[in-house]
Amino acid sequence: MPEKRAFASIVVLGVASMMGQTGLAAFAGIALPLDRMLDAVFDRHERDRKRTLKTLCGCLADELDLFVPHDEGTREAVRLAAQQLFVNFGPDDSRFVEHYEMNAETVTDDLLARWDVAALDRQELERHVRRVLTCFYRRLPEQAEIFADMLPHTQRAVLQKLGQIESKIDVMSSQLVGLMDRQAREFGIKEEMLIGVARRYAEGNPDNFDAALRGLENALEAAHRQIEQSRLPTNLSAAIQAVIDEVDALNNEGKIDEGAARIDEELAAMDAEDERRRAERMRLFDKGLAQAILDRNTTGACRFVVAKFDLEAPDDPAERFEALRAIRREWYERGRDKGLNFDLEVAIKLACTTATRASNADERGTAVNDLGIALWTLGERESGTQSLTDAVNAYRLALEERTRERAPLDWAMTQNNLGSTLATLGLRESGTQSLTNAVNALRLALEESTRGRVPLDWATTQNNLGNALQNLGERESGTQSLTDAVNAYRLALEERTRERVPLDWAITQNNLGTALQALGERESRTQSLTDAVNAYRLALEESTRGRVPLDWAMTQNNLGNALRNLGKRESGTQSLTDAVNAFRLALEEYTCERVPLNWAMTQYNLAGALLLLGGRCEDVGMLEEAEAAVIGAREVIVDEAGMVHDAPKHDQRLADIRAAIVRLRGG
Repeated sequence: MPEKRAFASIVVLGVASMMGQTGLAAFAGIALPLDRMLDAVFDRHERDRKRTLKTLCGCLADELDLFVPHDEGTREAVRLAAQQLFVNFGPDDSRFVEHYEMNAETVTDDLLARWDVAALDRQELERHVRRVLTCFYRRLPEQAEIFADMLPHTQRAVLQKLGQIESKIDVMSSQLVGLMDRQAREFGIKEEMLIGVARRYAEGNPDNFDAALRGLENALEAAHRQIEQSRLPTNLSAAIQAVIDEVDALNNEGKIDEGAARIDEELAAMDAEDERRRAERMRLFDKGLAQAILDRNTTGACRFVVAKFDLEAPDDPAERFEALRAIRREWYERGRDKGLNFDLEVAIKLACTTATRASNADERGTAVNDLGIALWTLGERESGTQSLTDAVNAYRLALEERTRERAPLDWAMTQNNLGSTLATLGLRESGTQSLTNAVNALRLALEESTRGRVPLDWATTQNNLGNALQNLGERESGTQSLTDAVNAYRLALEERTRERVPLDWAITQNNLGTALQALGERESRTQSLTDAVNAYRLALEESTRGRVPLDWAMTQNNLGNALRNLGKRESGTQSLTDAVNAFRLALEEYTCERVPLNWAMTQYNLAGALLLLGGRCEDVGMLEEAEAAVIGAREVIVDEAGMVHDAPKHDQRLADIRAAIVRLRGG
């Protein structure tokens, strides 16, 4: 870069002239690089001046290379002007620090004001010279050695500045006190307190008297409000009142900082006490929940669960909503999987609480859908239909919030839940309206919940559609609905694989077995019944008693039905014996206290198997057991649950059992 090399010579010549040397003869080896030339010059002069000049040379080189036009005449003119101003008017270290406060722009303005130059030259060169001088004076404090030399001046300047500020604050404080003394006395504020507060506002606004005055006025008004408040009746504890009195006394003495520290000290103690009390409250909530469980008080349990949640809940409303839903889900899943009706009832109350705390349509729809699920699960276990009816109503409310246009997938999910609940309700009614409505709801759900969009949700809805079609088919004379049910289950199993979702796979295998069994009862051959038995046994490999006891009992009951129907068509007794064993296993989890309706239906099924087996084995004891079983089943299903449409079949089975007993006894 030729311009750079040319300028290097100019800079060195300029420095030489600043040192009092002229001509090229001043340098030995003028063609040497710039740094070596500078060293040759600087070695002859005292150290401090040499460092300062070297800094100027660096600035000149950088600035002229970047900002000054490249013609050598302009560069030389700028260099000479900067050199002249620096040598003639440049401040020493002390003045640079104490007078100019190391402000490069201020020094440069002062030097340029002293520049005696023609107006035309100033117009052409001033902005370039300004850049060079500003660069130089900015860079001076950045040079470690130079700054070390300036440090004593800096310290002295700082101390002087502090002294000036302190003096200024003293004056301002006195003025503030004088202006506000009368008002302070009217407010009942002590002189020492006024002086202390005035000084703080003077310190905070040393260059703005009006701001300090406004701040002091506001502070005195706040103090006055506190004085007035202290005269009112209070329910504060003696300990807190003592702290307030202590702070007031410190303020009156002007010890504002000590008063603030005393408040912080007391608040820290209160924080510790609050934490202790919070821990105690949490412990009592846990104890209260345990007590509610002992008392089987679902309302109390919900109250303590929510109270504990409120102590720990996040501040964000959306996060709070989801956190409460998560707690509800724990209760629901425990009740569902472990057969705990109490937990399901608590989940129902928690879902109601969640719905009341929802802040928008999406949250309301979600919470009410959750409510419907819990009611449906409980309703499946109860002998009556109230919970199932409540679940249907909950889903229909949810669909008012979860519209197809606004939230198509949520709408489809709720349609699926509605259809599944209607299918369960339809089983307990004599007609087919609820079952038909169930099929329609599930087919609507499949319009949005497609296999390509949500494969597992699609499989769930296919499984539920199979349930509704199966229940409907059992009340029809033909086999079309049952065949459609089998097809729906097999479609579901394409996505509900054993590897991906083992428990869902097991449920669908169980349902497939039930549809095959119903179909097999209408066929002359036994292939569908055999396939049903195989499907149930596959399901039991995943739906174990330890994992999902009620699902295990359901599949055992269904297996018993398939074996009984198969045994009817066989000459031996093995299938019938296996059927009786399956029913008895189911009844170990299907207790009358826990799931009365399921218990009664299984008792009815057991009675049918014992009737067949007892007749073939000519065992009166089996027939008497069958008689007791069907009587118990009828009491729950017909008398308690009010399912009067089932009365004829119970009466017929009871008559068949009694006729068989009479026959075996030779009567």
